[in-house]
Amino acid sequence: QSLEINRPDCQQLLLPAGMPWGAPNFKSMGRLPGAAMGVSRQPSTPRPVLDMAFNAFDDQYIGCTEVMENIIKSKLLRQEKLRHKVFSKRWEAAKKQWNNNKKNLSLPRGFKDENGIAILAYTSGGEIPLYQEFNKAVREAGKSRAYYLKHFPFKALHFYLTRALQLLKRDCAEMYEMEVYRGVRSLRYQPGKRGGMVRFGTFASSSLDRNVAHRFGSATFFTIRTCFGVPIADFSYIRDEEEVLIPVYERFRVCNFTQDKNSNLFVLHSTNRTFSRYNCSSQFSFRFFCLHFPSPPQLISLTFLSFGKLFLFVCLY
Repeated sequence: QSLEINRPDCQQLLLPAGMPWGAPNFKSMGRLPGAAMGVSRQPSTPRPVLDMAFNAFDDQYIGCTEVMENIIKSKLLRQEKLRHKVFSKRWEAAKKQWNNNKKNLSLPRGFKDENGIAILAYTSGGEIPLYQEFNKAVREAGKSRAYYLKHFPFKALHFYLTRALQLLKRDCAEMYEMEVYRGVRSLRYQPGKRGGMVRFGTFASSSLDRNVAHRFGSATFFTIRTCFGVPIADFSYIRDEEEVLIPVYERFRVCNFTQDKNSNLFVLHSTNRTFSRYNCSSQFSFRFFCLHFPSPPQLISLTFLSFGKLFLFVCLY
């Protein structure tokens, strides 16, 4: 049965900016349903449902970037390259390319060589592109912290790519004015029965050029307004695709959904909010929770309360 969604309030969804890189939102977590590969499947339909992708690994590394840098540089990156030959090959090739590219780039404060190398490695081609294997792993690695620690082979790449997008992030008002597009070749995604909030649950490539997005497929086609997506054309191996890379954790509202015999069409608008189940998972044995309050409308403070090994983020909005 065809499901159409049209939310006239979506044009008013632009919200005040939150904490740097967005705050993990646990307000509506409750009991989390399972999801495979970033989408859940309802028994009544064989088509994948675009949802909150609760199985995705969505760490934002808030409060532990220096610790993570030390862990990765001291051992983790070297270990993961030894275990994964394709990753090692792509990383080393990207490293050489980055040494040439960075001379012509204006980089934000704190942006490290590894962040640029991560974008190049992610966008590299090949018979089996690294981004495909990486994103497949990202979609599943959030099943549990134990699963992430034991089975996720791209901890270093995830960290460096996440930090790259955080450091390159533009003001939401600037990005939100642009429409970006994402095409999916074979899967016809469905929204939940009432639309609502969704995440891609992976690093989602989109383009400022509708025609480029259509080249990647049209079984499902997204028109997107993003706040946390970052134009990476100047950092990418393939610059003419005008790519905007959207992080795992950005939360969108389904504003419109229509379908015909050939394609499912989504319109997604960013809420200027993020949702993360994990934070600093490589280093700490606890999770971070974020409490949202309805007022005042802007972030006032970020307070750390320490109770032994438990830290509580209090995000006052």
